[in-house]
Amino acid sequence: MNQIKTRKNEILELLKRENDFYLITLLENMGKGYSAGELFENQLKYIKNNEEIAIFELVLESKIPLINRKIVYSVQREINRLIQRKAEFVSLKRDDLAKETDKTIKYLAIFLKKSKDKYGKTKIPTISRTSFRNAICEDIYISIEKIELWDVALAEELRERLKKTPTIHID
Repeated sequence: MNQIKTRKNEILELLKRENDFYLITLLENMGKGYSAGELFENQLKYIKNNEEIAIFELVLESKIPLINRKIVYSVQREINRLIQRKAEFVSLKRDDLAKETDKTIKYLAIFLKKSKDKYGKTKIPTISRTSFRNAICEDIYISIEKIELWDVALAEELRERLKKTPTIHID
């Protein structure tokens, strides 16, 4: 039973492009094989074309270690922007928004701390093709778990399709 083709639009409505980018890309381009690198490059182009998406969504939502100096500087700028926003919220006596902004600042600060070695330099992890593909697949399986909340059989069919070939592929 091929539920994926018949229910593709319904599946796409359940997912959010910012968080489920890889699975949405595969579903929109069914029949085309993608390598992990191609999928990741597509996500970077999407984020670059959509400036309103904050840089920390790429860093924190993705399970892929993609640390480089540019991203660290972007996260530092984002923290500075959030600190200014928090000060404005405090001056407007909006403590609820200030607390929410403070949580995000702490989250990003933890990320920055993890990205530095003991000498304060940015750690750039070496990553093999296999671990890169595994990270992409893990992100796709997280998206499939969301679908599983609505339809277990459909989620299982998606999982099986992704396991069939060495490239990440949905028929």
